[in-house]
Amino acid sequence: MFATGPVSATTNCLTLDLDWRWHRPKPRQSTPRGEPRADERPIRCSFAGETLSAAPSGLPFADGSIKQVECSAILAHVRNDIGLASELARVLAPGGFLHLRVPAAGPLAGLDAFNLHRYLVDTTHRGLRPFETAEIGWRRHYSENDLRLLFPERDFELVNQRREAIALAEIIRLAGFVAFRWLRPSRDRYRQVAHRASQVESTERKLVVPFGFWLEVSFRRRRPSATTGASI
Repeated sequence: MFATGPVSATTNCLTLDLDWRWHRPKPRQSTPRGEPRADERPIRCSFAGETLSAAPSGLPFADGSIKQVECSAILAHVRNDIGLASELARVLAPGGFLHLRVPAAGPLAGLDAFNLHRYLVDTTHRGLRPFETAEIGWRRHYSENDLRLLFPERDFELVNQRREAIALAEIIRLAGFVAFRWLRPSRDRYRQVAHRASQVESTERKLVVPFGFWLEVSFRRRRPSATTGASI
């Protein structure tokens, strides 16, 4: 369901992900009712056994009501990543933890399957751009400094960070894009390749390398100082 008002609940963990019902191509008449503007496609919020959809820049949770947030690669896909970061800072309780996973800037960023597929479609004028990145056109890549701009030192303590994977899964996914979305479109065959890419990606996450394709970061929300009001 789509959130139409604030959720009055405190929860230990909130998991955020893309809500593909709003991102997959579909006839207009079958679009979920209440779809917001294209620049505010909802994300999926899972908490306390419930799931709802909400705009990234307007999460339906009270200030400081979430003790832990697990955030997949949605920052790389949503149009307003600054607005989402601001909302995460608002809803996260002092002392709470934020776990992020984003595509990393660096030498392997050029192997991003979604972005290479977009280049292929644009240069050949054939096929469809990947719907997964339709909201902003490309999949973003972040450096450690980029994340620090979104989650500043004064509000968030960096607990852990690491880079992982060597983009082998991206190569497999790109092969699926070329074969079954560009040359001879086949949804079922592409899904098979995408599933294999996801399996490889799960294995690759165990490979920690300084130039890794993925950047995983954990932040702790600083507690406000009782005397100055500043975060500590």
